[in-house]
Amino acid sequence: MVVGIDSFKDSSKRNHSVFAFVSSTNGTDENTYKCTKYFSRCIIKSNEKEDEKTPSVVLKNFMIDALNAYFKKNNTYPDKIFIFRDGVSEGKFLYINDCEIPSVRLAFSEINPNYKPNYAFIIVNKRGNARFFYKKDDHFQNPPAGTVVDKTVVKNDGEFYLIPQTADRGTVAPSHFYIIDGKNMTLDLVKIQTFAYKLTHLYYNWPGQIRIPAILQYASKLARLVGESLHRPHSPSLDDKLFYL
Repeated sequence: MVVGIDSFKDSSKRNHSVFAFVSSTNGTDENTYKCTKYFSRCIIKSNEKEDEKTPSVVLKNFMIDALNAYFKKNNTYPDKIFIFRDGVSEGKFLYINDCEIPSVRLAFSEINPNYKPNYAFIIVNKRGNARFFYKKDDHFQNPPAGTVVDKTVVKNDGEFYLIPQTADRGTVAPSHFYIIDGKNMTLDLVKIQTFAYKLTHLYYNWPGQIRIPAILQYASKLARLVGESLHRPHSPSLDDKLFYL
């Protein structure tokens, strides 16, 4: 299962923001992953007071609902879960590690005390200032799509830059991925990088690659729609539809 989480400021309410959650509900077929059906939830929360709408509490409830939606379609729970989180600055990494990740684990235990899937919690930043160049025949050019940089310029082993697109003009902007929690994930870093790149091809509104995994773009679209236009959570009857595209 793949999960995308993003947030967006509500334009109609001061100090309120939208917390959007999108997950895939497709299972696997003969070791082939399918990512075409989705489950979506969102909520508008206050940024000032701590209550039942805090991101950590909401994330636990949304994760439980998403796992149950997956079970309803596949008659089993996923054994691998990739959680992509956007809308987080580096200064909030500690909060993610102390609050949101434990909420995810709590959701697993509430499904079943013995349910312990392999999961990776990955923070994605597409607004960085880093730029990379590829030297060919004494000339510098943009790196080809799919280029990964995970040495020298990164601080940690689970950190990498991905260049998912090509650019005919200017310099291509890489996306920064930071695996903040993935100790029990059985896949190695190269396979996670490859998987993240493949997910950039699955956005329905664009025939090529986008800068971030499609599941994260769906969460961003949902958060923006609610924050700019709806100003309230969507109807539960739309949870399994990509109405925000």
